[in-house]
Amino acid sequence: AVEEAEISGIRDTFYRLRIVGTGARLLIPERKLVTSGLREVIAHERVEEVMALLRRRANPPSGSNWSKWHRAFSEKVQTGSIFDAAEVFRDVHALKQNKSLSPAERHLFDMAAHLVINELIVAVGGCPDEVEQQVMEAVAR
Repeated sequence: AVEEAEISGIRDTFYRLRIVGTGARLLIPERKLVTSGLREVIAHERVEEVMALLRRRANPPSGSNWSKWHRAFSEKVQTGSIFDAAEVFRDVHALKQNKSLSPAERHLFDMAAHLVINELIVAVGGCPDEVEQQVMEAVAR
């Protein structure tokens, strides 16, 4: 929702947002919207693109240069793109099938999963458990 409010003596227009996972509420000044990194949730029509990406053959990280691929995957997740997050989720999921994840790898996996699943829940307006199950089935193929 968009609303006007006065904070610290300054009247401004704000976007009021609710974080799906936690229920936390945020006020983002309209004048800082572009620099905040916020974007619209993907359109319902693009959900199948995400699911197709999850079903594609994974490219799990390999080699001993763990810090290099971890940094690259972290940067992908931080772009805010659901497509980048879905790639990371798919590829780290494949890695998880072959070995136990380190705490840092697990954090990256959990963060990417959270971003993908929660955005898809909003995009399709579906039941959280059903959307999560569909995502897990797609990535398991």
